[in-house]
Amino acid sequence: MNNHQLTNYSKIYKNCYWGNHESGYYNDNSIYNARNSFIDDFKIKSNYIIKGNLYNELNQFDGLDHLEGYISSIDNIRIIVASVYNGSQSQWKITNLLSKGWIIYNKMYSNEDLTLILIIPSHAKKIKHYINYPNLITYVDYLKQKCGDRLQFKITASA
Repeated sequence: MNNHQLTNYSKIYKNCYWGNHESGYYNDNSIYNARNSFIDDFKIKSNYIIKGNLYNELNQFDGLDHLEGYISSIDNIRIIVASVYNGSQSQWKITNLLSKGWIIYNKMYSNEDLTLILIIPSHAKKIKHYINYPNLITYVDYLKQKCGDRLQFKITASA
């Protein structure tokens, strides 16, 4: 059985990095619960493959791994989910990613690895134009208003 089959959203997770791995790695259901909450909180309607220059930029230059892309039914925002391995979670690296607009989110890969998300408004033509987006906090507050109490994550200013 694969990970996606143990969530409430098998169709969405079936085609992502995490979803196609064999289940049985986790000691509890916290990762599956976090995955379900992510879909509920952000009203995710589909996922997409991150590839090409964008993948290379995020993977090689920012040191992010396991990149997954999602599209929300809230204003068609795009959300990139990524992990930062325990061994490479230096304070400098995390601070750098946070300054680019990444947000620390509930752990969605393992209980040891940090999970980060990047929320990209639908009006952003390219992610490069969005990173360092000056109104990020305002935009996330706007999303929280649209989602109500269901969007519970906190904007983390430091790791």
